[in-house]
Amino acid sequence: MYHEARAGIGGAARSSMNRRFNHFTLLTAIIAGFCAGLMACSGQRITDPAEKARQLYAEGKFGEAFREYQQILDGGGQEEGTLLYQAYDCLRELGAEPVRMAELQSMALERLEEVIQKEEAGLEEYYYLASLLYQTGKPVEGAQTGLTAIQKFLDSQGHQLTGVEYFQLGRLYDLMHRRDLSLGLYRQAMVKFSEQESPPAAYVAVSLAQTAGADLEKRDYVAAAEKIARARDLLPDVYVDPYREGMILMGAHRFEEAVNALYQILGPAERVQESQLRAKLAKKAQKHRRLPEKGPTGMMLEKYTDLEIETAILELVPELHQFRTTFPIGWKRNQASPALKLEETERKSLLKSKRQTEGRFISLNLEYALRDKQLWEFSSSNGYIDLIRK
Repeated sequence: MYHEARAGIGGAARSSMNRRFNHFTLLTAIIAGFCAGLMACSGQRITDPAEKARQLYAEGKFGEAFREYQQILDGGGQEEGTLLYQAYDCLRELGAEPVRMAELQSMALERLEEVIQKEEAGLEEYYYLASLLYQTGKPVEGAQTGLTAIQKFLDSQGHQLTGVEYFQLGRLYDLMHRRDLSLGLYRQAMVKFSEQESPPAAYVAVSLAQTAGADLEKRDYVAAAEKIARARDLLPDVYVDPYREGMILMGAHRFEEAVNALYQILGPAERVQESQLRAKLAKKAQKHRRLPEKGPTGMMLEKYTDLEIETAILELVPELHQFRTTFPIGWKRNQASPALKLEETERKSLLKSKRQTEGRFISLNLEYALRDKQLWEFSSSNGYIDLIRK
């Protein structure tokens, strides 16, 4: 299955289409908002200006937030690792002041490395440091920092963790591309959140969006789609990988929404190509009120092997190409069309057969796509991509 380039986290409200989505920024924005006014990395209560800066940062108001951070730093305020990281991240989001940004990044890295040597260092500090290590091309050190945090906060204190802490540990696993391990932590976070009267909405939204991926893998497309909808109710711009969302919505037969999700994918080229073909398939599926759920031998489609699905698709291709010869695109407007030379009764009968065959063909290709097989490669190499694209 295609993996997200960045794990989906929604913090400050922003559009994944109109703004550069940044995995690290969005998580830290959520953390900042939740922790505002509670503590700094030294364990002391933060000052009011820092609280204001964190709140603006959590809301995605990076320009305003940076002005607050700058005043704190210019005024000789505490140069805490978390504060330095957030100030740096504001500039990175704004694409501004590259020299100052690099300076803040270096300072944050130095401070955070110092802080985690202390016993009182918290999960937030570990996450920021791991993020910076990954960003600065040190994935081995970043993974080690994450593993240290996991051992310190999960293995030894798992029974004492809050929902937010479970969530943060899940994000550390995501940094290490261990989605298989992060999902369990998101589920535990959701359990803890359900026990709270007013759980942090952003964390709940992101946990819902992340665990929707587990429902996708279990082929529970309706449940996955519902989780994404609930997540967006809480946080409208919560990030969901559009490719995965497209698969979820196709599986739930919400084809129009699937098309919208798939057309959001802008790169890389191979992924765009595959996604747009899937969008074409979804558009065709939308025209059929009821698609067959069973294959040629009467079993549910998901019970067939990949080879059986491929074989069933290819068996329909010659018949569909023949229908295209009789009923070319725009045949009703072309007086020379072979279809208009047929008796009306025969033409209606053929059109009915054509629609039934197309329904089987769409269902089989939909099943193939939901297994995350490369539809473009298979259809183009077997000479039937035109049957999907047009």
